[in-house]
Amino acid sequence: MAKKLKKRKLNWKRVFKVLFILIAIPLSIIFIINLHIKRITIIGTDILTDLEIINKANIKDYPKLKDLKLTTIKSSLQELELVNKVDVKLNIFRNLIITIEEAEPLYYDLNGYLTLDNGKKIKDNNSYLGLPTLINSIPSGIEEEFILKLKDLNKDVLKMINEIEYNPSMTEEGKYIDEARFIFYMNDGNQAIVNPSNLEKFNNYVKILDTTINTMGEGILGQFHFDTATNRVTFASFASLITEEESDEDETES
Repeated sequence: MAKKLKKRKLNWKRVFKVLFILIAIPLSIIFIINLHIKRITIIGTDILTDLEIINKANIKDYPKLKDLKLTTIKSSLQELELVNKVDVKLNIFRNLIITIEEAEPLYYDLNGYLTLDNGKKIKDNNSYLGLPTLINSIPSGIEEEFILKLKDLNKDVLKMINEIEYNPSMTEEGKYIDEARFIFYMNDGNQAIVNPSNLEKFNNYVKILDTTINTMGEGILGQFHFDTATNRVTFASFASLITEEESDEDETES
């Protein structure tokens, strides 16, 4: 005797659930990507303003998520001369987070160009107060090394320098003794002889100055030599340097 086939009832509840999911997912995606970013957070800036960054990134209208291209924003911001590094992220709360590492201004030249720690030079109307001025030109290779070391100098110490002179030492025959020698003319009236290879020692200028004043008294001005091969820093007063020059002249005349 043949078995009777049982008719299976269509589970309409399950069908509607599947259809709902199939419709809801794309609709949710469409809804989400048409939402605008909710907030813009900018981190790490001291020099650049938020408005400059927002305008450069072209996000002042808080664009829709579907129109947001993080790589394009990053590329645009990296074009700014005062920017060294950029990181751009979007979190689940629609907060666009822009993290910037700014280039540090180091010194001006006599033509009004500002040298940055990334080696770039930008035209600037002396808007950064307290920075030293380079009073002559430097060979490009030496300047690259100088910038590399100068950017690690304590910023408070950097602001104590009034002028920078490239001043290589040479023999009477015109051969270089120290091709990378510089003179810092300090705001306090002293001079410091430095070399990029030992510029790190100059971070101790304030401490060394205090020690010199305690030893020799207030009002003594002179020349500090930070360009020695050891950690030792030597000091000679301007008065003793003048006496030494006069003595050399007398010996030459005789």
